[in-house]
Amino acid sequence: MSEAFVFGPFRLLVARRELLAHGVPVTMGQRAFEILLTLVSRHGQLVTKDELMAEVWPGVVVEENNIQVHISAVRKVLAAAGDGDRYLLTVAGRGYRFLAPVTRESPGEPKTAGVDDQSAPAGADIGAATNNLPQQLTSLIGREADLAEIKARLRDHRLVTLTGSGGVGKTRLSIEAGRSLLDRYLDGVWLAELAPLNDAQLVTSIVADALGVSLSATAGGLDTLTSALRTKQLAAWTRSHPPSGPNSFS
Repeated sequence: MSEAFVFGPFRLLVARRELLAHGVPVTMGQRAFEILLTLVSRHGQLVTKDELMAEVWPGVVVEENNIQVHISAVRKVLAAAGDGDRYLLTVAGRGYRFLAPVTRESPGEPKTAGVDDQSAPAGADIGAATNNLPQQLTSLIGREADLAEIKARLRDHRLVTLTGSGGVGKTRLSIEAGRSLLDRYLDGVWLAELAPLNDAQLVTSIVADALGVSLSATAGGLDTLTSALRTKQLAAWTRSHPPSGPNSFS
C-alpha cells in the first residue's frame, strides 16, 4: 500500500510507516504511528477506544492507559508543528476524532505543494534502521565539550543521566550525542519518550515500542524485552519528567 495522507504541514507515508513535518522525519513510536494512521484514515469519524485497541493491538489484551499514553505522544507531535487541538478531538468516554482536512494521495499522484519527502525510513524496526532520532534543522554550536563528556561517560557507564530545568538543551544535546555514537552501537541508537507516562507499569511497553519489540499478552513483558535485547548492541535514550525536581534525559 504505497500511499500518503497529507494534513497541515504533515505527510504520513503509509508503506514506509513514517511521518514527516515540513519534510523532516518526526520521531514517533510504532503504536503511536498506528493510532495516528487509523484516525487520519477515518478523519471526521468517531473512532472508539475499542476500535483503536482492535486495530493497533490485534489479538492482544492491553490496558486502556496504553491508548492514553500513545494519544498523548500523538498530540505532542501534532502540537510541535502548530495547534494540536485543531487536529485531534477527544470524545469523552467514547473515543477520538481527527478533525483536520486530509488529502489522500495514491501512487503516481503529485505531492502536495510545500511538503517534501526527503528522508530515508526512520522507523524503530531493529535491523531495518539504525535509529529513530529526529532530524535536526540546525547545527549544534558551542557544546563540543559537553558532547565529549557524554561520550566519555558512556564508555565507562551503562547509564548516564542529564538533569536540569526545562529549556536548557538536554534533549538537543542528547540527540546530537546519540547521532555521534551510531558507529559505536551495531544495532543502533533509539529514543523512547517516557515524559507522557503517569503509570510506571507502562515503561516496558513504551521502550519495547521504540525498539520494535512485540510484547505478547501471554508472556511477561520485561522478560520478553530482555530476551529480545540480550544479544543486541544498542543504546536507548529516554526522556522523563518526574513530578518534582529537574527533568532528565537518560
